[in-house]
Amino acid sequence: MLKNFFLVTVRNLWRNKSFAFINIIGLAIGMASALLIGLWVQHEASYDRWFAKSDRIYQLYTRGEYNGKPDAWPRVTSLMAGELKKDFGEVEGAARIRTVYFLVSNTGEKHFNLQGAFADTSFLDIFSFPVLKGDARTALNGDQGIVLTEHVARNLFGDADPIGQTVRIDSTSNFKVTAVLKDLPGNTEFTFQYLLPWSYLHRIGWDNNGGSWKFTDVETYVALKPGTSQAAFDYKVSHIVQQALEVDLVLARDAERPRDLALARRLIGGRDEVEDLLPRRQSGRALASHMSALNAASAAGYPSNRDG
Repeated sequence: MLKNFFLVTVRNLWRNKSFAFINIIGLAIGMASALLIGLWVQHEASYDRWFAKSDRIYQLYTRGEYNGKPDAWPRVTSLMAGELKKDFGEVEGAARIRTVYFLVSNTGEKHFNLQGAFADTSFLDIFSFPVLKGDARTALNGDQGIVLTEHVARNLFGDADPIGQTVRIDSTSNFKVTAVLKDLPGNTEFTFQYLLPWSYLHRIGWDNNGGSWKFTDVETYVALKPGTSQAAFDYKVSHIVQQALEVDLVLARDAERPRDLALARRLIGGRDEVEDLLPRRQSGRALASHMSALNAASAAGYPSNRDG
C-alpha cells in the first residue's frame, strides 16, 4: 500500500513538474529561513549570558544632561570601583576596564597593532572567560603581566608555550605572559585581544582624572554577592555619589547648570534602561528583562568626558 502511495506521488509530481518545483523550493527556503532566524535569535539572546555570574554582574552608568537633553552613558568616575569594594559588603568584586590600541610584538620580528584593554586585577574573577593557560585570579596582579587571547599567543610564539614569554608593548615596555584566554566568542560585547594591568595606565600617566569624582570616563562592572537584596543595595549605593560630590562642591566655583549625576546599572546581556533615558536596543539582546536605575543626588555641572 505504501508503495502505491509512493508511486502515485511520484507520478503526480512528474506530471506537474513546474508546480512541484516551485512548491519544493518554497518549502526549502521557508524551512532554511526559519532555522537561520532561530539560530540568530538564540545567538543574540545568549549575549554575555554564559558568564558564571551573569545574573549578578552589573555595569555602572552616569545619568545627566547632554546637549540640553537627558542622557545616560556607561562610564563613571575611576574612583567608583575602589569605593564600592571598600565600603559595601554586598559587593563581591568591582573592576574597571578601558580599551586601548598598542603595537604588540615579541622579541623577534613579529609586530601587530591590536585592540586590548587595561583592566583591574578582579576583572577575570568577575568575568569567567575560559582560561587555557595560567591562573586568571592572579594574572593581572603584578605590574608586568599580560594576558593574551589564544590567537594572539599563537601568532607571536607559534606552538611554543607562551607562559613567561616576553611581549613588548608599544616598543617601550616589556611584559611577561601570565595567562592565555580562549578566543572570545561571538556572543560577547568584549572585543579585547589582550589585557594589561590597570597599574600600567598609571605608569604611563594616562589616568590623570583618576583622583576626581568630576570626571566620568571609565567603564566599571560590579558583581554582587549571592542573595544580595537589590532594593537594599539600591538604597545604600544611592548615597555614595551624593556624599562624594558634596565634598567636591566645596571646590567647584564655575558651576554652569544643575545636573544629576547618577549610578545606574544593567544586567549583562539584558536590556539597557536608565529611567527611560537610554535608547532601546533593537537586537535580540533586548529580550531579557531590564534593571531599574539607581537614584542619586543633584550636583553641579561637572565635565563628564562622555565621549572619551
